Amino acid sequence: PESPELLALCLKHIPALSSSSHGQPQLHVVDAGWIWTEPNCMRFKVHLTLRYTIDNVPVQQRVKVELRNAWKQCPDCNREYTNRTWQAVL
Repeated sequence: PESPELLALCLKHIPALSSSSHGQPQLHVVDAGWIWTEPNCMRFKVHLTLRYTIDNVPVQQRVKVELRNAWKQCPDCNREYTNRTWQAVL
């Protein structure tokens, strides 16, 4: 289940890896990989090796990131399975 495509999708949802603004240094992902978790825990753990430059000094650091998987229904399914909903055409 932990595929490279899922890893790429998870990395897109980490705010610190998005394009830098407000004068913060740009982070570059050098390496990324999965950390094993229980299959039913609904959490993904990723270890990242990040590189960035501060005052012309390159800094490289390994960090662990934990992402939560939360289920959400589409609006149509939510409306269908919720009691006491009304729809009218005027």
